[in-house]
Amino acid sequence: GINIPSRPTGDVIVVLGAGINRSMPNISGLGAPTDTTTNRLFIAANLQRKVKIPILFSGAGHKSDPRPVRDRVF
Repeated sequence: GINIPSRPTGDVIVVLGAGINRSMPNISGLGAPTDTTTNRLFIAANLQRKVKIPILFSGAGHKSDPRPVRDRVF
């Protein structure tokens, strides 16, 4: 399990992405988060409710996608 300190401190919760399933449909087309990505987001959301600080999500997309990161919507 994950141990969350009783009094966590910090300015932001950083979540590192763990990929997407390109063949899985989602509301914007294809590319749903992997189980690991979803789990990390769930944990971050639960922590955010406790400490009331913003969440920053980082994900690089996919090497075969030539679009700049700013143009990718997942």
